[in-house]
Amino acid sequence: VIGPLAQTEDDLANELRLIHGPDGIDAGTVPVPLDVGPARDGKRLRIAWFGGWTNELRGWGPSPGGERFTVGADETGRAALANAVAALKDAGHDLVEAVPPRIEEARAITEVYWARPESMSLRAWRPPPAGHAQERLTVEVIEHSLFAWERLRRAMLAFMGEFDVLLCPAGTRVAPVLGTTGIDDYAFTLPFSLTGQPVVSLPAAWSAEGLPANVQVVGRNFEDLRVLRVAAAVEARCGAVR
Repeated sequence: VIGPLAQTEDDLANELRLIHGPDGIDAGTVPVPLDVGPARDGKRLRIAWFGGWTNELRGWGPSPGGERFTVGADETGRAALANAVAALKDAGHDLVEAVPPRIEEARAITEVYWARPESMSLRAWRPPPAGHAQERLTVEVIEHSLFAWERLRRAMLAFMGEFDVLLCPAGTRVAPVLGTTGIDDYAFTLPFSLTGQPVVSLPAAWSAEGLPANVQVVGRNFEDLRVLRVAAAVEARCGAVR
């Protein structure tokens, strides 16, 4: 998901006020007021946090099926998550360790999405030249991925009915060298790209080499301002970690 970069939460909030809302061009924007919704803003929030899960490749996308492996952050990433959890506890919020349901399906759904051919024009169907697409997808695989995508969104929506905000690592390792990333580096961000939830990613710890380890503050759909306010609480405690 494309989003703005900023040095501080205040700067990011100002950018959001400039870019939010319909612009008459992007069909993905919606006329929803920039607000926090009906939940308990300014009061104690119920926040779920998690540091990983067990992934299983399903076998209906480009990857082979049956492989099981653990998704988690490195040592610096775990320290960042611990710092952020402590910051929000100190701010008076309730923190509960809980992994969202079906989050392990995000990789397979995304791999199918990435493998589809895209038009080279916004006005007409002009697929890439032959051989450019990563893989020729069958109708069955595409339909399965769309079903799984919607099922993931429904599961996350129900989960967010129990929590105001989620907190988790932004990556499996500290900032990688340009050109060395693979799909595993996006494990923690793929689910929220699929659900369209607002996210702020900010550093909460630094490696010995001075590289940032970020956490994600993830909100309910359209509750961007609450995400920013929770991120500000993390920033106030962890911004001087370096």
